Amino acid sequence: MVTVFPRTATPEGRIWDHAALGRVADRIRIMGYNLHRSGGDPGPLADARWYDDIQTRVTAHTAQARRDRDRAVGTRLRGPGDLAGTRRPAAVTRESG
Repeated sequence: MVTVFPRTATPEGRIWDHAALGRVADRIRIMGYNLHRSGGDPGPLADARWYDDIQTRVTAHTAQARRDRDRAVGTRLRGPGDLAGTRRPAAVTRESG
């Protein structure tokens, strides 16, 4: 199993060659969080739009190489400061499908 940072439209951070990893790894886990971080502005660790972008990109980059092997994206859709001025997380739910 390989765990890597996501490939997104944002040019920040390290970018991994998901297609090459898909050819050799039996599992790939994408860390779909840290859209906002504790030292930055308040906001969710990920949001639905960013998560969808990650899913679309990792699927496109690994679809040919992955075939029937595992691919997963881990995320949390909440973070400190989501409720204005409270530093308490606000609950967010999202159904896929």
